[in-house]
Amino acid sequence: MIKGYFIHKLPDAIPTAFGFAFVLGKLGLKTDPNFDANWAKVVHIRRGIYQRPIVNSTDDAFHHSAFLIELCQYNNPAWNDMPLLINILVPYLDLTFINTWTSQIIDQLHPKEKPLLFTTPAHWESLQKGPNAEFVSKTILQKADILSSEYNVKLPSKVLYVDQLKYWEFENGKIQWAADGLFESVEVNASVPAVSTEPEVPDSSTEGDGSSTGGFIHLACPYCKKTIF
Repeated sequence: MIKGYFIHKLPDAIPTAFGFAFVLGKLGLKTDPNFDANWAKVVHIRRGIYQRPIVNSTDDAFHHSAFLIELCQYNNPAWNDMPLLINILVPYLDLTFINTWTSQIIDQLHPKEKPLLFTTPAHWESLQKGPNAEFVSKTILQKADILSSEYNVKLPSKVLYVDQLKYWEFENGKIQWAADGLFESVEVNASVPAVSTEPEVPDSSTEGDGSSTGGFIHLACPYCKKTIF
């Protein structure tokens, strides 16, 4: 078992106290303004890129995966040190989005490890809608793994259709990675919420670290050439 962390949740943590880190790379289609600094800060441990989607009628799974792929290509081959991670707790994101996103990531980047889906056991179950939900979910889990966010429990709960969970956010910002599925039990604290507190959607005028969206670079989608404002 190896412990890691989200640097955007624990910016003052000492990187070498952990075995790996996930760095927020894309907030929707825009690069987080702190990405380069945080990416460099954890250069001496294993690191992975994290995407928090902002889903709407135009910014779909194809656009999100395209912009993440472009960021990976700028950071080649370091991006491939850890799985790519996407937050699927956000609104308007469904199984079709997840299936498309994972397929694009695998087909375009051929990562060494399966991408990770950041979710909670309850939220993953809430996505199981429609007659084909079980089939689609199992198809997704052939291509991706789950990072289950669940606080204030000694050990993580069973996640639907997952035979062996390997990643668990056991405390806000802190993760256990157990390739054999054997996690280290943690002390339960009644004052700590049992669900993830990861923000779902940022304010329309402030994103990432709260700075104005004017701090982001407006780019054109590397595949469809759509300009994002």
